[in-house]
This record gives sequence, structure tokens and C-alpha cells, in this order.
Amino acid sequence: MSIMRSRQGRERRVLETSILELFERRGFTEVEVPWIEPLGAVDRGFTEEIRQTSYRILDHSGEVLVLRPDFTAPIAKMAATTLKSEPRPLRICYSGSVFRRGGPSPGGQKLYQAGVELIGSGEVEADAEVVTLAAECMRMASLKEYRIVLGHAAIASVLLDLAPDRQKAARALECKQLQTLEELGELTGLGDVLCTRGPVSVLERVLERVTNASVYSAIIRLKVLADALEAAGLGSCVRVDLGLVRDLGYYTGPVFEIYYPGLGTAIAGGGRYDDLVGVFGDAEPATGFALHIDKLLSVPVGTAMLGLTGIH
Repeated sequence: MSIMRSRQGRERRVLETSILELFERRGFTEVEVPWIEPLGAVDRGFTEEIRQTSYRILDHSGEVLVLRPDFTAPIAKMAATTLKSEPRPLRICYSGSVFRRGGPSPGGQKLYQAGVELIGSGEVEADAEVVTLAAECMRMASLKEYRIVLGHAAIASVLLDLAPDRQKAARALECKQLQTLEELGELTGLGDVLCTRGPVSVLERVLERVTNASVYSAIIRLKVLADALEAAGLGSCVRVDLGLVRDLGYYTGPVFEIYYPGLGTAIAGGGRYDDLVGVFGDAEPATGFALHIDKLLSVPVGTAMLGLTGIH
């Protein structure tokens, strides 16, 4: 067992190094994020899910500390403080472990991630850059059948604002309760928008029926993003899911997830979060993604191009 763990650890390090080298070639600078810091310094930037699953401890003085459950919030704090004077857009990358309570292990989860944050640009080109870079990670690992699923956070936000029962609507979104979403669509005037998924071409049909200005604008933005990804050679990989939800109340614009056949959860995911940096200082638009290293390593072909299969 210890030999297997050692092998997995070496494979993970090789993969992390290769991914970081890719990020740096694309103009992103690696930063170190503290393993542990005062809860009050970063708690404002955590999603509700992260708050509920983070590890908290007391130091000798009674101050509450948090064991790193996330990279994005601490990096947003850096952007608003120590990196405030750096030229924009700010391109930051990272890799390492995060810690969450719950999951299959009685002691919780130690998750390995690598990712980027692009801070200071609200343009669709920044969204496309981030999604394209995530796709490059898939290609670097020799994955050919992955799918990029696009959505937009504003669509879910409109539903929650219009729904007669906000909690019921949130549960329906998070659990993909299609019947409930259809009912809510009728009540809110969104029709079957939230149940729309498929190739990018479905966006044209949805635009013909949408009357809500915010939803219309969100779909237009998605279409522009999808066109940019097609221009980057990713058209065959892209699908849309207008009911895609990632951390309600956290994301503000286009969101995405990357899937691979046979894996039940996303290998990578992210999107636009324009409100986060402003929690720690001056408001700035931002977007980014996180890649789940262990999930990528769980795909057998994922180690082929990295020479990992020869590690003993």
C-alpha cells in the first residue's frame, strides 16, 4: 500500500509540474497560497459550501484559523492587497492540496488541484482564454473525448429572483430536478430555458423565445464565447447546459465544466466571478478554473503523454 501511494504521489508531482509549465508558457505566474491563515482574512470570499466543509482550529491565543479549503478566495485577497499595483490583467496560477470535511473518507478529503485566475478583464476574450487553457490541459494529458459544457450564472440568478419559493428553486437547480425546473420555468416566464442542453446551435432557438433581458444578454454572451472557442479549434468539444449551476451566488457570468466519458464528475470547472475581488478591496472582474489532479490521473490514458507509466 505504501509503495502504491508513493507511485501515485510521484505521478501527481510529474503531472502538476507539467501543468504549471504549461500555465507559465501561457503567461501565468505561480503564487504560493498559505496552508493555514486566520479565518477572518478569507472567510468573506468563501462560498457557503466551503464554509460548511472547511477545517477550523484555534491557535494558542484563541484565534480561529482555517486550513486551506480553496485557492480562489486567498488569491482574490492577494489581488486586492499585495498585488494591487501589478499590471492588469493579472494572470496567476497555482497547484497544491485543499482540505474539506466530508466525502468518502471518515477524516475528510485532501484534494489536489491546479488552476489559474485571470483578474482585471471583463471581456469575453478572457473567458475564452481560461476555457481554452483548461482544454489544453486535457490535450496535454492525451484526452481526446472530453466535453466542455458551458452555462451562465445569470440564468439561475434570474430564476431564483423570480421564483415564488427561492429555496425550492435552488434545490431544483442543484439536484437537476427537471420536472420542477419546467414548472418554475412556466411560473417565471423562462419556459424551458433551464432545461435546454445540447450543441451550441440550440442557443439560436432559445434566443427566439427569451423575453427576459438579463437571460437574453447571458445567452448572447455564451454564444460569443462558444464562437471564440470554435475559432480556437474546440467547436466539436463544446456543449451548452443552460441549467448548469456552480456555487449559487458566487459565479456571475459564463461558467463551464469539463467531463470525460466514464467519470461521474467534472475533471475541471470554473467561470466568471466578478464580485469576489471587491470583497477584499477595489472591485475587479475575474475568471478562472480549477483542475482536479486526482480525477485526471484516474483516467488511464491520462498519463500516456507524460511518461508516467514508466514510474516504478
